[in-house]
Amino acid sequence: MLWTDHVFRYCERGFDPGFWAEPVNALSNAAFLIVALLAAMRMMRPLPPGAATRNRLASRLIHPLIALVALMGVGSFLFHVMATRWAQLADVLPIGAFILLYLIFALRCMARLSVSKVLLGAAILVTAFGVSMAFCPSAVSGPPGGPACLNDSLGYAPALGALLAVAVLLRHRSHPAAGRLLVAAAVLLLSVVMRTIDLDACGSFSLDGRPLGSHFLWHLLNALVLHLLLTAAVDEARRAAP
Repeated sequence: MLWTDHVFRYCERGFDPGFWAEPVNALSNAAFLIVALLAAMRMMRPLPPGAATRNRLASRLIHPLIALVALMGVGSFLFHVMATRWAQLADVLPIGAFILLYLIFALRCMARLSVSKVLLGAAILVTAFGVSMAFCPSAVSGPPGGPACLNDSLGYAPALGALLAVAVLLRHRSHPAAGRLLVAAAVLLLSVVMRTIDLDACGSFSLDGRPLGSHFLWHLLNALVLHLLLTAAVDEARRAAP
């Protein structure tokens, strides 16, 4: 296996190794950059006069969360123009880092769990990802070409489960972010479906007679998920003491 090996897993690319073989998949990543910019602008809004930020840890963690969303856009763009194993790694690493950091943020800053419980939750998530990768090797470690494990979408099940668990926990604690996280979980489920059916839906979406599949909808729906998560996180970081 070479890091320069091509990965052919998407309808729009087919088996074309060209740089611009996936223009829609590539350009739809701009949505992640827009989401990161909107979150940064929301964070920079001035607090009410005399108000002080209550959750200092949340204020420190929100910046790397926003940066990781921007890196998702860059990494995914690289993957959809290069379609190589190293570019796939540039795509998945920011996603994994964001999922883990957001779980820590939500459990510690929103749910106010103890450090030991937060670490336990993080360990469970990492273990779940490890198990999913063992049973369903991704395009990084698995054989090139062809769908596997719901077109590599099964690996996102731990993230969906974690998001649902956190949303239910916050709802139990009457946290104002619970509703947004529940909506984000529902959108993420739809997003995973769009990722899964990309090859099966090949030809259902087309541009100038060129088949697109549904992977670009995975990008756009994921951007909506991240917008909901980041706005909830920014609002938590900006919550002012009475």
